[in-house]
Amino acid sequence: MRIGLLLPHFSDSCRWEDAIGFSERIQALGFDSVWVRDNLNYAGHGFDPQGRPFLDPFVTLSAVAGATRTLGLGTAVMVPYRHPLLAAQLVGSLSWISRGRFELGIGPGAPRGPFDAVGVPYTARIDLCRDTVRVLRLLSDGAVHDFRSDACEFESVAIQPSPPPALPVWYGGASSASVRRALEYGDGLLAGQCPFVRWDAACSALRRGAPEGTEPLCGSIPLLCIGETRHEARQKMTEHSGALLDYLRSRWRLDISSVEDAPGAVVVGGAEELGAAVAAFDEKGADLVVLDLRLVMGEFREMVEMIGSAVLPRFRRAGERASGVAS
Repeated sequence: MRIGLLLPHFSDSCRWEDAIGFSERIQALGFDSVWVRDNLNYAGHGFDPQGRPFLDPFVTLSAVAGATRTLGLGTAVMVPYRHPLLAAQLVGSLSWISRGRFELGIGPGAPRGPFDAVGVPYTARIDLCRDTVRVLRLLSDGAVHDFRSDACEFESVAIQPSPPPALPVWYGGASSASVRRALEYGDGLLAGQCPFVRWDAACSALRRGAPEGTEPLCGSIPLLCIGETRHEARQKMTEHSGALLDYLRSRWRLDISSVEDAPGAVVVGGAEELGAAVAAFDEKGADLVVLDLRLVMGEFREMVEMIGSAVLPRFRRAGERASGVAS
């Protein structure tokens, strides 16, 4: 199982030292990858950190690519308010700059603001997700192509550097519709703040529906509120619990009285609790877990250091033992 980290590239807490300057240290600590969100006209909502700053995902990952050599890069997730051709050029360029370290997460997004701002019909976002991936695949050979669909069309276009033919594509979500779309044109599911009760069902459906001989990917992005101790973490959670609880109840239709009643979606605690949560994903067969520290973004470097020293070594040693047995 790979362990990634969501970069703090948004809100008033966004600092160069964290979002870009700390990437070499993240690589050295043993994280497999870093991931970014996508938005336009960001303002923060609910449990999100407040403020307008939002670094473009592709610019952010390009800067990180230049500062690192092995760290994976991903979008979690790209929202299709860009024309598929623009998306193809961005993906091709970033893949070239990073020497193949980029993987794409894509999903329709929930806020309609970005779509309205650029004049893209909000109702077309599902089709545009599909068309974007189709265009990426089509243009991956670097040749000139035509394309036509209900949402997008072009003639005699080539993109170079082209999107990689084997570009990993994650579909964002855990609904039955998300499973269908991941099976249709993706390589797997990447669900954000998703409780195990929903994540387990989605991954089971994905694996049952996959063609024989293939292994679809299952990933998750749990939200972390962590501290040196569980007591400290719970104190931090008090300012977010109301909005986050409302969100979890509404999005996943859960009858819960505390955010800690949604394992898999949220982790509250210290290194011990986080280690247990990551181990649970590993035991369930997750391929990727992206740790989301937005609730403690002001302490980003300190929390990443804690995870790197107290949590990651446990899983790296386990992976080395498994490799030794396999050989």
